[in-house]
Amino acid sequence: MFFAAIMGGLALAPVGKTQLFFPINSVQAMETATPQQLQDTTWYISDWPSSPVPGSAPITLQFIGDRLSGTGGCNNFNGSYTGDGGSLTIGPALATTRKACAEEVMAQEQKFLQLLSQVTAYNIGNNGQLTLTYLGDGKEGTITFIPASQYSVLHNTQWQLVTMAGVEPLTNEATARMPQLEFLGDRLAGTGGCNRLMGQFTIDGEILTVDDRMASTMMACSEPLMEQEQQFIQALVNAQKYEILTSGELVIEYLNDGETKQLVFKALTVDGSTQENKNDQDVSSYGQSGQTDGVEKIIFVAPAKVACTGVAPMECLQIKEGNPDQSWKFHYGSIVGFEYEPGYYYQLRVLETTVPNPPADASAKTWTLVAVESKNPQ
Repeated sequence: MFFAAIMGGLALAPVGKTQLFFPINSVQAMETATPQQLQDTTWYISDWPSSPVPGSAPITLQFIGDRLSGTGGCNNFNGSYTGDGGSLTIGPALATTRKACAEEVMAQEQKFLQLLSQVTAYNIGNNGQLTLTYLGDGKEGTITFIPASQYSVLHNTQWQLVTMAGVEPLTNEATARMPQLEFLGDRLAGTGGCNRLMGQFTIDGEILTVDDRMASTMMACSEPLMEQEQQFIQALVNAQKYEILTSGELVIEYLNDGETKQLVFKALTVDGSTQENKNDQDVSSYGQSGQTDGVEKIIFVAPAKVACTGVAPMECLQIKEGNPDQSWKFHYGSIVGFEYEPGYYYQLRVLETTVPNPPADASAKTWTLVAVESKNPQ
């Protein structure tokens, strides 16, 4: 039996059951946003007093009518909210599912739900981002969310450099660090192998733009490491576009003296290993014989199937990959482990695998359900 204690009171629930999560205060007024602006909106966390756990699901908020729902990185939650002008009250209780995830993910989720219960104000800025202000232990802090329109598949991901212009990077022997990147909202962070890096980025389709005003700590390392770090930073600020391959690798193309070169990364997971190692470990878990190159992705499923024609007339799911603001497209196959129920909008995390030498009338890709991130009525 698995139990959890939450916030100002104690909430106990067994695994697989619904847990009630009680906020401890209501939200005071702010003048710059109204409840109408929150209705029918979806948000992804961008900035808060924590770092995203690699491999965890995105932390989200969704306002539909007078209902609030989302995910804390592992479990889904839902409840009610009310407002008057700029004021907002969440609750009186949030219900959460009780799925068990990695310890780091669960700790992240508990912290987020705790801060959510302490929210005192909110604001939607000129940049379209939502800021929640909370008060905990007499100290004020903020949580920032980006709208769904600003979300990309890079959101809440961490990567380790594999090659830069075809050359494997040096490892800092003192810290065992290799260059890494972390994407959260519109912020970019990581390490060049020696120093911590911080900056901002924007995405427009496949175009990746990194602000050239990147900041870093000022540690001194060996000359080869420092030179590599400067080359890494320069490559990032000269980024042109990105692509996530079916192998799960992130490729960023950049300009160097007029030539296009590549940064190639592998995804990091909760335990700090690369996605390649995780795929090796998980092959029996996903169990599809002959499948390779697994990579997790977020997809959205519409509440109704539509008529379509594959090898014969049929009904297809309507899906969006990564960005919920894209147009719906047909999905001709099934999603292994997913039980579709009409009338609901779904956000799913799936494992995409490549099937070597598929039949002529079959897809070369297979999706296997990893988690139902959200399920909301139409």
